[in-house]
Amino acid sequence: MGDGLDQTSLPPAMAGLHTAYYLVHSMGSSSKCEEQDRQSVRNFADSARQAGVRRIIYLGGLGAEGQSLSAHLRSRQEVADILRSSEVPTIEFRASIVIRTNVEPSPLGTTTAAISESGSNRDGVTKPWTK
Repeated sequence: MGDGLDQTSLPPAMAGLHTAYYLVHSMGSSSKCEEQDRQSVRNFADSARQAGVRRIIYLGGLGAEGQSLSAHLRSRQEVADILRSSEVPTIEFRASIVIRTNVEPSPLGTTTAAISESGSNRDGVTKPWTK
């Protein structure tokens, strides 16, 4: 795994990957969270393109252009736009909520992180139940 805000951590994490999953989003209402989202996704998209990743899968949020969205959902839409403009084919799933039972709390503190950790090993290889 790499840290989207530390661009140097991403090339080793992307090396040899066919598909990269972007399950990152900041929580909060400050413009700092939105800027962190922008920086993280730009770093990720650039690193994926440079590493020759062939597909990005992104778990986004609900909402459509023209709708009145919260800052959080607007940021999720912007992240999707940045990924789609990366030159790496991107699949976006828009979910209102993700529910999974028996997920141990993640050291990263989010359900998405816990699901991600339970679905792949440290090398980023997906476990059979996620295929």
